[in-house]
Amino acid sequence: MIELVNVSKKLGGRKILDNVSLKFGGNDVVGVLGPNGAGKSVLLKTIAGFLKPDKGKIYSKGEIGISIQDNSFYESLTVEQNLYYFARIYRIKEKKKKINELLKELGLEKFVKSGANTLSGGTKKKLDLACSLLNSPSTIILDEPFTGLDKMFVDELNTLLKTIHSLGVTIIISSHIIPSMIDICNRFILVQDGEIKEVSREEVKRFL
Repeated sequence: MIELVNVSKKLGGRKILDNVSLKFGGNDVVGVLGPNGAGKSVLLKTIAGFLKPDKGKIYSKGEIGISIQDNSFYESLTVEQNLYYFARIYRIKEKKKKINELLKELGLEKFVKSGANTLSGGTKKKLDLACSLLNSPSTIILDEPFTGLDKMFVDELNTLLKTIHSLGVTIIISSHIIPSMIDICNRFILVQDGEIKEVSREEVKRFL
């Protein structure tokens, strides 16, 4: 569960978030929409704790995993080395078991010894997602996960996210790929001019 209470945030003298109150949890798959520069990434980074609110409070229960637009793993390491590195950071007790589970679930088993810098865009996104799932989060935040992926990988990633959601994980996604958002999300948040409001699926379809 994540709750924002009267959260405001300025960057460069511009108010990005203005007295925002939101609550996520349980069965939510939340799509965060809005024009470029509206503050979608700022909202996600504030929720994740990368940015501190100027005003208001954020309450969270459980671990949060995050996959931002720029991959968080190390290009110079192999898939396996990256996962063990982040497993140590998260202080995962049964590292080998958890890593093997994620390799299987995300279809990364055949890439385990491959350098991260040799992977395709879609496979890199899977590795980044695996890193964000190592700490068994109750919520995962994905910033533009479909960017640069062809339709096959977008569909595959959507299937993976649906599987993750079925395990009880709350998902918050920011993306410009509206059809994929409509396919997977059951709530939609519009970020615009410092304000945030919830919109219906029908309203989102008008953006197509």
